[in-house]
Amino acid sequence: MTALIVVFAIILFFAFLFFMPIVFYADFNEELKLSVRYAFVKIRLLPKKPEKKKKAQTGDGAKKSDKDEKAEKKDGSAEKLKEIFKKTGVGGLIEIITDLARIAADGAKGIVRHIVISKLIIEIYSAAEDAAAAAINYGYISAALYPSVSIIFNAVKKYKTARVQVFPDYDGKKTAAVCSARVKVKLWWVIVSGVKTLFGLLKKLIQLKKENII
Repeated sequence: MTALIVVFAIILFFAFLFFMPIVFYADFNEELKLSVRYAFVKIRLLPKKPEKKKKAQTGDGAKKSDKDEKAEKKDGSAEKLKEIFKKTGVGGLIEIITDLARIAADGAKGIVRHIVISKLIIEIYSAAEDAAAAAINYGYISAALYPSVSIIFNAVKKYKTARVQVFPDYDGKKTAAVCSARVKVKLWWVIVSGVKTLFGLLKKLIQLKKENII
């Protein structure tokens, strides 16, 4: 009986974790602040904390710098692409890239469908050197901003608080923006979409391996 209670408690715990949302916070008022929270843990992404300086390593046993390692990986990737290009040609390479992009996009759609915008506030104050320039600037910003936000809402569809406004500021000298966003998605949907994407990519890579392309 005790064992069943323990097993049931573990299942409930993981179910709780799977269905807890990952919450992304974004705020901008002269400086961009980004953070992410999951359950009781919140991590600041921007602005980054100042990194501690690492002690320089000397001698024959010194490790390669991160820059050298990245350069080696880049060279290896470039050589691999050249090899694939020789086997497939331009059309074949484009087809492979298109297939991989489609698989990744399908996975992303699976996440986007379950995203909830808890809050989206965008306030832009359009200003310029004179009233005429401020009015023109206001028109440009409105023409770019409102269609972009409309695309986001059409894709996400689930939102609670949303306020997007552009104000002409004839007394100001510089355009200013104040933005705040809270976006959340349950971990379960991220895992499901991630696994689906991973299997799709693996299937494609296995196919390319059988065809001796990679």
